[in-house]
Amino acid sequence: MKNMSFKHLGLIFLILLGSCTADEGAEGPSARSEVPGEQIIASDPEGELEVVRGHYACGHEVRALRPCDTDQELWVVDQTQLLQKLHTELTCGDQPDQEVFVVASGRVGPPLAEGFAADHSGTVTVEEVFYVAAEGFGCNFDWGRFQYRAQGNEPFWTLEVLPSGMRLTRPGLPDQEWQEVRRTRAAGAVIFSAGGGGHAAAKLVIEPSPSRDTMSGAYYGLSSRLFLDGETYRGHALRGTSPDR
Repeated sequence: MKNMSFKHLGLIFLILLGSCTADEGAEGPSARSEVPGEQIIASDPEGELEVVRGHYACGHEVRALRPCDTDQELWVVDQTQLLQKLHTELTCGDQPDQEVFVVASGRVGPPLAEGFAADHSGTVTVEEVFYVAAEGFGCNFDWGRFQYRAQGNEPFWTLEVLPSGMRLTRPGLPDQEWQEVRRTRAAGAVIFSAGGGGHAAAKLVIEPSPSRDTMSGAYYGLSSRLFLDGETYRGHALRGTSPDR
């Protein structure tokens, strides 16, 4: 009888242990929300991240984005805390209704049920900002022409990564083109290398590091460095919609 009692006690203990383990796994997502400093996004967590381009206005009771090629107006939930700050800087803080052009990634969802956001077509929760400018590129720019566009000032230069290769343009100098381009990654950077066969070697490094245009003040989420003919050219970069090489 004693042996049977110990066996039953052991079986009961194993059942209770398995039940605790199953409960612990089921509560995983809830446990994550209790981590200090973790931020819970109010939008649909299942929504796909997508790149949105459009005009952003920020003022009294206004946080709105009008995506390109649509009449919709989305209420902006800015997880980056960047858009309002950049809007104020680029419009000198005294033109709250002036729009700036924005390229960002986020999750688009339905309108909120109450508040000023309820009067909009939907919401967009912004999680990363790639470009903000009061003047310069906009909805009518040919974003599909290139994969990346890097540029810098003083000296002025622009290098585009195209489906056919790379093309460098500089004022007063002939354009340079490379057709054989190698793409690699290192420490978060995207690197495009070309050269040889009678062409000057060129290497473009694009890094996820914010930079500002020294003339217009435009914000870029990517910085760039071009290594060419023993010189290093520094600037910023945009990503287009052309398929990856």
